[in-house]
Amino acid sequence: MRFQKWERKGGKFMPTIAVCKTFAFSAAHFLPEYCGACKDLHGHNWKLEVGITGPVNENGFVLDFKELKSLINTTIINRIDHKCLNELVIANFPSKNPTAENMLLWMAEVIKTRLMDSFYNLAFLKLWETDTSYAEWRNE
Repeated sequence: MRFQKWERKGGKFMPTIAVCKTFAFSAAHFLPEYCGACKDLHGHNWKLEVGITGPVNENGFVLDFKELKSLINTTIINRIDHKCLNELVIANFPSKNPTAENMLLWMAEVIKTRLMDSFYNLAFLKLWETDTSYAEWRNE
């Protein structure tokens, strides 16, 4: 398995598994440092893929998909959906130059901070700007 590793827990080795969920949001932005059409205000129907790793618990789950959905919706999606990203006033959000890459760096920090005191780790984020173009962050 791509994300599987083994952790010692209670004297035995436990597999670490990735659970993944996809989210959608719509937002506009402009890229003032870009030479081309994206310098002007335009919008996207974004897609965000999130991968979280952790040990399988006694119920056979790493993390309930409902919990993952709640975490990502409250920390990321609800804050940026149907907004102009350049106008957001959110701590450390790259509103001056909201490229997919800069947004991923912000998203990764927000999610990792929320997972800090848990058994879970953020494995990857993939942010699709169009159906054929995405940027990816990996915890390597």
